[in-house]
Amino acid sequence: MILAIQYHIQNSKEMLLIVLDEIDQLCSSKQSILYAIFKWPSLRNARLLLVGIANSLDLTERTLTRLNARCELKPKHIHFPPYTKQQIVEIFKSRLEEAEVLDIFPPVAIELLAAKVSAVSGDVRRALDIGRRAVEIAEQQKKAGNKEVNLQKFVMETEGNIENLCKDILKTVQVTHVAAVVNKVYSASQSLHEDIEQSFPLQQKIMLCSLMLMLRNQRNKNITIGRLHKVYRRVCNKRNIHSLDQAEFVGLVNLVQTRGILHIINKKEPRFGKVQLSWDEEEVTAALCDKQLIASILDDTASLNK
Repeated sequence: MILAIQYHIQNSKEMLLIVLDEIDQLCSSKQSILYAIFKWPSLRNARLLLVGIANSLDLTERTLTRLNARCELKPKHIHFPPYTKQQIVEIFKSRLEEAEVLDIFPPVAIELLAAKVSAVSGDVRRALDIGRRAVEIAEQQKKAGNKEVNLQKFVMETEGNIENLCKDILKTVQVTHVAAVVNKVYSASQSLHEDIEQSFPLQQKIMLCSLMLMLRNQRNKNITIGRLHKVYRRVCNKRNIHSLDQAEFVGLVNLVQTRGILHIINKKEPRFGKVQLSWDEEEVTAALCDKQLIASILDDTASLNK
């Protein structure tokens, strides 16, 4: 493949632009592939602009030291800083506006969410996941009858505009919901057993059990979302439970991450994202094994086979 690309570069009569995302995934012991790639612009007759995207800014200095010895090969760096608080606020609001649900999030809740995420990582995907989890909690409380209703206003407006009153009542996402999710994501103080037992959907339980099954029985602990989805799908199929497709599964894993139980090392391609447990394995196992279905999954080593 490398030789074929080099041949095309040397024989192309047009200016070429090659963009390589996640180039740190090409790292090897001798870095032969990366060195070959960075030499492409200096090939005879080459008319090439090469752009490499990596998670670390010092990748070339740290792993490709020989490039610094040749001026024509030394790459120029462009740093894309994490999102600021205001940028996260604007992106979050735009997503809510697209879904026509901007009014369910009070501005102060969005400000709190954006401030915390920008201070820790600046990852807008984490901000969106926290928002989704806050909505989920608010909906659970509303269904349980725990929503706050201003009874005085209800009495005064019963004979008035009922539609507007209902809209006020349905504004369920509060600062407390966002703060609860933020604390779970960035703190390890909550009770895992309580979190799992209270409104933890079946699909999320099966996903987490599939992860535990892999960690217990496979030597390769480097678990990607793609690998996890395959095992999860086999577990569901054996039990006649509807399984999510990979796109839906990525969203499910991200939601569990907002509970603070998982940590995802994100990649440009979601299925290559690495999934890690943020909690002690024995503590997670003890909480999950309370249910017969969950215990059966943890013992189902046959689902690990291809």
